[in-house]
Amino acid sequence: MRDPIWKYLYVDIVWKILYSILILVRKDYANIAAYASLIASAFWLAFAIWHFMFNRSFWRRIGEKRKKAVHVEGDQQLHIDAWSAMQVEPLPTPTAIITHWHNAGVVTLAALIGMAFLLTCASLFEISRSNFHGLLNLLVYPATLFALCVFTFYTPQRIEITEEGITTYYKREKRHLNWNEIRSFVRYTWPRFWKGYFDRKLYEVSDGHTIVRWSPETFVLQQTKCYLANGQVLNEDANSRLLQTIAARTGLPLLNFDTPVRLLPETEESR
Repeated sequence: MRDPIWKYLYVDIVWKILYSILILVRKDYANIAAYASLIASAFWLAFAIWHFMFNRSFWRRIGEKRKKAVHVEGDQQLHIDAWSAMQVEPLPTPTAIITHWHNAGVVTLAALIGMAFLLTCASLFEISRSNFHGLLNLLVYPATLFALCVFTFYTPQRIEITEEGITTYYKREKRHLNWNEIRSFVRYTWPRFWKGYFDRKLYEVSDGHTIVRWSPETFVLQQTKCYLANGQVLNEDANSRLLQTIAARTGLPLLNFDTPVRLLPETEESR
């Protein structure tokens, strides 16, 4: 089973490394400010590599927990999320839950992308003067433009539920499962920087091969709306009702991967 999150992580680390290298080589280091930039760029490169290793370790642990979830002991109530005790109405079908940018977010991103584009054009003038640093700038600014576009491209998400199953568009990966195919229903926290800082709650359902994932949280300048088939927009907490819908359709409890999962000893039958 290949988790689609790996594609996002590899794209993220590649552009960070390339960007850091471009920043490092474009300086002439003729003054203190240039050396300060060198130190900052080197620190950013080291941080990017460490952050990738940190994320790789986290997602490998999640993958192992996902594989072994079927071996949880009978007293798995210890690992059922507290949400399971809540009673809310399931969502009607079909329903779409969409996260997208506010108008202010669109304007902000457009301004940043436009600025990077103008700097790229300015670098063309430097190249016309046979300036080596102009050539490097021509690489740096498009890299900045690419980073902004990647962030804009990967951030929005969409969740659709129908009578047949659930479909999500998370990190631009479309995944679908029918209700009768779902074998696990879990939640966990992705520590984006360090535990307690910039954490992101994630939910997923899986059949052991396909992973359907989503996040109820949004970035600044984003909003989430829940659209019913008749065009009505729900203003209440759509995620709680989504979780209730999944529980009702699958009969599965919501397991919490943030707690240690005790596993049964491997038996001949499980092998």
